[in-house]
Amino acid sequence: MSRLDPESALAPERHARRLPHEETLAGYDRWSQTYDATKNPMVAATAFALERWPFEVAAEDVVELGCGTGRHVEAILRAGARSYTGVDGSAGMLEVASRCVRDPRVRWVRAPLQALPDADHSFGAALLVLVLEHLEDLHAAFLEIARVLRPGGRLRVLEIHSDLLLTGTNAHFEDDGVEVRFASFCHTGDEIATALSAVGFEILERRELAAEAELLQRAPKLAKHGARRILIDLEARKRLAR
Repeated sequence: MSRLDPESALAPERHARRLPHEETLAGYDRWSQTYDATKNPMVAATAFALERWPFEVAAEDVVELGCGTGRHVEAILRAGARSYTGVDGSAGMLEVASRCVRDPRVRWVRAPLQALPDADHSFGAALLVLVLEHLEDLHAAFLEIARVLRPGGRLRVLEIHSDLLLTGTNAHFEDDGVEVRFASFCHTGDEIATALSAVGFEILERRELAAEAELLQRAPKLAKHGARRILIDLEARKRLAR
């Protein structure tokens, strides 16, 4: 795991600011007002992956960690989930999410990923999308996810590929003309897989995506990365208790 310095990626000709790691949630509170209106190429990439390789959640109680503005909830419900719980630490993001869908199967929870309020074995499936770059300690987060998943429960993780993070590409937004970049932690695919295995998951699928033609039609900005891998997509299953 490497900690990245966003200042190294800031364009010198632009007004820019580095956001310390401890201000990540405050940054997302601010970004929540414009998040869904922004054409985010990495959001497009994760949507592309989830459409091509759907996360099978029919009849499952699903928890999404770092749910943001709730952009996945409708797709998860359409896929037949029994319930959806969206967890985020940002009050601003959850306020936006709570307006996106009103359904008795949905609830929104403000909590840190490492200390979820739910009981052991509460969920059959868990989803994390573009979250890990904000976590220094993968073990603590994955251990908590393993706690709330039932034996045999599945976890889907989609994250900016380490190849891309190491070029200085990471979460950022524009705030009143100032580019704000979050502090980020770079976890390789092997590090993610090892951390999952250490808390009782087995890896079912591992995909590493570059920006192919169909994706570039949705997110032309990704063309600048050429053949570089931009996204890692892992699916894992919690091992059955012996």
